[in-house]
Amino acid sequence: MTSKPKVLIIDPSEESSEALKAVLDHSGFHAEILPPRAARQSKFEGFFPQVIVVDENALATYSVWFRAMAARYQAATTKVIFIGSRTLTASNPSLDGAIFTKPYHYPPLIRTIERLVQEVESPAAARAA
Repeated sequence: MTSKPKVLIIDPSEESSEALKAVLDHSGFHAEILPPRAARQSKFEGFFPQVIVVDENALATYSVWFRAMAARYQAATTKVIFIGSRTLTASNPSLDGAIFTKPYHYPPLIRTIERLVQEVESPAAARAA
């Protein structure tokens, strides 16, 4: 049995996070939302997502955690999608992935997540495409 692709959602808006999680779960992903500070370390110790979706508003709130985990996730070939209403500059933490501007629509986001998951699971095939 193949496991569901994992997606980590980092967004300070509980409403946005829950809505995106519901859409991702319905689309066949195993989505998790980054929890409040106290629960972060233990809950995600063994969780290696293929894709992380980061809202730009989370960058200030979660920047220390995100920077600490970036090397770990990069080693696991995790892709990152940034969602924002302004241009994300080179000073923001980044990994290989994509940028979506607000407002965004779920279907293109889901297709991008699917493409990034395929790249993670089959890097040689993705480079040849």
